[in-house]
Parts: sequence; C-alpha cells; structure tokens
Amino acid sequence: DELDFRAVESFLDDFASRRKKGKGKKELVGYSEVRIHLVYLRRITKRMQVEYGLPIWACETVRLSKDVRRRRGKKRPAFTPEQLGAFLEALDHADFKETSWRGLFWILATTGMRPAEALALRRNRIDFEGGRIIVNASAYRGEVRETTKTGSAREPGMAPELADVLREHMKRFPTLPAGFLFPARTGGTRGGDTLRKPFKEVLKIAGITTEGLTPYSLRNTFNSIGESLFGSSLALRDSLGHVGADMTELYNRTTTEERAEIAVGILGVVRSARPSSVTSDAYSGS
Repeated sequence: DELDFRAVESFLDDFASRRKKGKGKKELVGYSEVRIHLVYLRRITKRMQVEYGLPIWACETVRLSKDVRRRRGKKRPAFTPEQLGAFLEALDHADFKETSWRGLFWILATTGMRPAEALALRRNRIDFEGGRIIVNASAYRGEVRETTKTGSAREPGMAPELADVLREHMKRFPTLPAGFLFPARTGGTRGGDTLRKPFKEVLKIAGITTEGLTPYSLRNTFNSIGESLFGSSLALRDSLGHVGADMTELYNRTTTEERAEIAVGILGVVRSARPSSVTSDAYSGS
C-alpha cells in the first residue's frame, strides 16, 4: 500500500497536542520538538519508499499545522549589511586568509546555503564557466545524504566575488579522493559543530557582538537582505531551497542569471553599507 501523508500529519498533530512538564507548569510540546519528529519521519518514510518501491514518499507534502508553527521560538538573529561586510572583511585577516574557513563562510554568506549542504559540496559541483553551484547533498555527523532538506537539487547563483574566492580556495587545497570542497582532515566531511569556534573567532575579529549569531545566521541574512531587495520572489526562494517539489511543478525554474542577480544585489547592499569592505575593492579588479 501507499504511505499516506495524512497519517503522518495526524501523528504530528497528536504529538503536538501533548503536554510536557515545565517548571511548575505543563506546557504544550514546542515547535522544535515536533519539527525534529518530522525530520526523523522524513528519513524513515523516504527509505521505505526506496526499499519497497512505493510510488509516493509520505512526508513529501507534509506540512505542520498553523497551531504548531505559531510555537516557533525567538527568530534567529541576522547580520546587518554593515556587519556582513565586516564579517567578510575579517576573513582576510591573517588567521583566516589561508584557511578553508574563508571559502566556506564566503559560500554560506553569498548563496544562503545551509551549512550541512555546504559541507557536502564536491568540487565537481562548482561550474565556473556556467556560474553555477549544484546543491544536491547534505552532511550530518560525517554521513553524506545524496539529497537536500527539501528532497530536490537546486542551483543558487554565484556572484563573481564568490567565484574568485572559490578559485583561490581550490588552488590552495588539493583534491582529496572523496572530492569534497571543504573536507575534514581525514578526507570525509566535517561536522556542523566544527564551524562554531572559527565562526566566533571571525566575529571577534570583525568586532561583532550581537548575541545569538550562528553560522546559520548567514543564511538568515541572505534571506532578509534578499527579501528587502526582491520581495518573496521565486528566484530568491529557488536560491534558498524554499521551493518544494510541489511548488516546482507549478512554476518554471528560474534562470542562472536571475539567481546570480540576487547574490550580486546582496553584495551591492553590503558595499553601500560598508564602503571600505573587502567586497568593494579586493574583488572588483582594482
């Protein structure tokens, strides 16, 4: 029999309606806990689809109810354009200029890619001639999954500045057998936790003291600046991977040029906010 997505949604609603014991009071199960359950159910049902040759993936169209979505915690903070310029400039500090962190944080900041997706990137997924980055895998605790969070590949735009950074990165670091762009010392993938320490060090160099910033904040920043420039455009959603398989069928996919325009536009905002930033001189041919 086919797996029924309605059964999955019903299970999640039942779980969300439970109450957990808090400090002296009972609270409904939070959004993050329900979301974690959905993540695990996605993995299980996807494997079942493949193993049993089922025509449908039960979690492909599952959506959490509005009531559950309202329980989201505090919104993750994002960089201001000026802070993002300072962050990118700090990556040229002596402590980071010749490290792989420079390329990794640049790609997170200028594509809106999820850290797990960037850690799973292979060198042959970078197409300099076509101006494309093919995102079709994600890494979690050293395990590479040949799929993204939404279950479909995408191609965020590549600004010329990012292309220059990646060319330099690939010259500096030799190809390892697995071919990952940002490999661990063993040649496999890094864990997401390994980004925290260097990220904090870059923040310190840049003089950024905003609390709550994480590597994922670079994605939030890409989204917030992109929305201020282009609204909730299809090209922006396509770049971020917010367009699910069901939405992709309703629209024509955006062009490489349209997605690159978003990345270039975001860096333009950064230059305006911080004229002395590395993004305004080191990569402009001056």
